[in-house]
Amino acid sequence: FADIALRSKGADTGVLPEYHCVVLDEAHNVERAATDWLGGRVTRLSFSRLLARLYAVRANKSKGLLVVLENKLAAAAGLDAELVRGLMETIRQQLVPECIHLGEEINGFFAAAVNFLSQQG
Repeated sequence: FADIALRSKGADTGVLPEYHCVVLDEAHNVERAATDWLGGRVTRLSFSRLLARLYAVRANKSKGLLVVLENKLAAAAGLDAELVRGLMETIRQQLVPECIHLGEEINGFFAAAVNFLSQQG
C-alpha cells in the first residue's frame, strides 16, 4: 500500500520494482492493514491529554499553552496595551472556560458511549 500511495502522488520510484499487476496474498488481512495504516485511535485519555496541552489545573496551579501565552503577553514589551488586555481577557473569559467545558463534554460523551456499548452486549 505504501508503494501505491507513493506512485499515486507522482513519485518516480516506489517501494517495489515496476509491476503491472498485484497479487494480494493473505488478502484477509487487507482490511486490518488498511485500518492500521489509515486509521487512528480515539480515546478519552487521548482527548484529555490533548486538551490538557491547552489548559489544565494540577495541584491548584494552571498549566498549558494558554497559560504560557498569557504569561508571554503579560511580559511583552512594546505591544499595544489595549490589544494585550483584549487578548488576555479572551483567554481568561472565553478560552479557559471553553477548555473546561469541553473536558466535561468529552467525559460525558465517553461515559455515554461506554453505557451504550455495555447495553448492546
